[in-house]
Amino acid sequence: MPASKTDDLILKLIEGTQEKTNIIIVSGIPGSGKGRTSDFIGRQLALENIKTACFKMPTVQDSLKYVSDKFIKELTSFKHLDSKGREAQVIIATLPSYNHLKKVIFELKKSEEFGRLFDIKYVISKVSARNFYMNKNRNCFQYLIENCTKGVSNAVILESGNMSQSEVNIMYRTL
Repeated sequence: MPASKTDDLILKLIEGTQEKTNIIIVSGIPGSGKGRTSDFIGRQLALENIKTACFKMPTVQDSLKYVSDKFIKELTSFKHLDSKGREAQVIIATLPSYNHLKKVIFELKKSEEFGRLFDIKYVISKVSARNFYMNKNRNCFQYLIENCTKGVSNAVILESGNMSQSEVNIMYRTL
């Protein structure tokens, strides 16, 4: 990516951080590598001298079923109680659920509590090739395709893993 484009993305990411903490949402189905991707983004932003923190739901049980109010409560607690969360200009928040990303974004944006503290800047969907097709008769990424075409996801990160290039090409064409 050209340096000027990267600079534009970074400027957008840190604008307004005096009033609110900016959020990057990372979504994807279980096993797609959302946590690793969040950590990587955090390290890259730290290299740009942007104070970041990564947020994930605290327990596996909480992450099995997504509830917006609980996510907002946990994220708000993280912002107020965690030392990195308090200092962060940007929080990279990993959503535990993917299928209803559009609904999640809507619920977060309509929440007064969330709106007072946070501003969603980017939504990233993480896809791992090894779990792209979970059922031969149904493309489980119908939501991914819909979210991309409707502008819900700003970016899709496809991790190809050890798949053959022909299979990766099929995924690219599908997306």
